[in-house]
Amino acid sequence: MATSGTGLEEGGNLTANSDLSSSQYYAVKQTSTDRAVDLASTGGEAITGILLNNPKAGESAIVKYVGFTPAVIGTGGVAAGQALMTEASTGKLVTQTSTNAKVAVAIESANAGELALVRLVPTAG
Repeated sequence: MATSGTGLEEGGNLTANSDLSSSQYYAVKQTSTDRAVDLASTGGEAITGILLNNPKAGESAIVKYVGFTPAVIGTGGVAAGQALMTEASTGKLVTQTSTNAKVAVAIESANAGELALVRLVPTAG
């Protein structure tokens, strides 16, 4: 059962670059537009953090970037203790492979499509 924990989040300086109204608890990344984030769409990329709200384009995006947070899990599910990376095209988190950027560690096990509590690992994204 994913719950939110202590950490740092940004809620006043970032905006959604596109409609993220169905992307709560998905990984987001900085875009080339000033102060804008969008869904992390490349597998294994660095992220800004996990989106905590559901903004439409141009609305304020609340992003957890350090600490514990729920996150949506992708294909294959995860086990507690596994290092996580972004899944291609979805913004979900999956088990880290190869030299892809580690963005979080699973604190609990979860199946694909479920929320899991994760500890974010700061990356430059």
